[in-house]
Amino acid sequence: MNPTAALIEPEVLELLREKQYAELREVLHVLPAADVADILSGIEPTDAAIAFRFLPRDDAGTVFSYLDGDTQERIIRQLGDSSAVTIIESMDPDDRVRLLDELPHDVAQRIIASLSPEERKSTQAILGYPVRSVGRLMTPDYVRIRPEWTVARALDHIRRYGRDAETINVVYVVDDMGVLIDDLRLRQLIMAEPDATVESQMNRQFVTLRADQPQEDAVELLQKYDRVAMPVIDSRGILLGIITPRRRRRCCRAGSHRGHAEARRCSGPRAALRRNAHPGPGQEARPLAGPAVHERAAHQQRHRLLRR
Repeated sequence: MNPTAALIEPEVLELLREKQYAELREVLHVLPAADVADILSGIEPTDAAIAFRFLPRDDAGTVFSYLDGDTQERIIRQLGDSSAVTIIESMDPDDRVRLLDELPHDVAQRIIASLSPEERKSTQAILGYPVRSVGRLMTPDYVRIRPEWTVARALDHIRRYGRDAETINVVYVVDDMGVLIDDLRLRQLIMAEPDATVESQMNRQFVTLRADQPQEDAVELLQKYDRVAMPVIDSRGILLGIITPRRRRRCCRAGSHRGHAEARRCSGPRAALRRNAHPGPGQEARPLAGPAVHERAAHQQRHRLLRR
């Protein structure tokens, strides 16, 4: 470790212990990326992962490139660990929005790829996506191809990697930076000449979702455009994942359950108690039903049962 990194390391650890994440971000931002990489390589992996997560996005990408392969893997594992998620989720929501930039694309993809589907549900917070956002619902299991490939190469690629994809009915064309530039239906490629380029099949007209959009937007757009899948991008247009109708239905079911719970909360005897306890403006509290009323209702219920 160089002398500058050795001098700053104790301060970084103290800021981590005291959860002074805004100050930590500032301290790391002004240091050369090579020094930050030295500090992260010399401290415990959990501390390194949390410190790395509070780097501005561009800083994080540069620092990550300075880390050796083993340290990169340790940070990836720790960012996917529940302890790191707990730290992030315990933050004030406003601080989370202010301090957590999007992760560099390659880092985010490696974190997502390292997790099982069940683990992804509980660790998406580390990626900085708000609760009930599209980013929490998307899957990274899709097929992407390059515009300069021939159609024959693209179809070979789909056959090789499509088995684990959420869908192969639509594949995604990205540039060398991972930016989405089009989506193509599989039928287009099957019907095209094998030696034609992927780019020759493109029209660059596609609809996307942002990872930070509400999940309800995914429901609306999938229905509106009748799509089998919709790509999810970050603020720079980089493809992060996709949303499919199956995941859309999961979102709908969650919303439906909340709606039923609210309906139950607003009806029935307990709701009546609440309404009488808290009458609206200009309303008087109505007397609640007494024992005689309940007895009469029970008698009527028994009478109906006997008549069946």
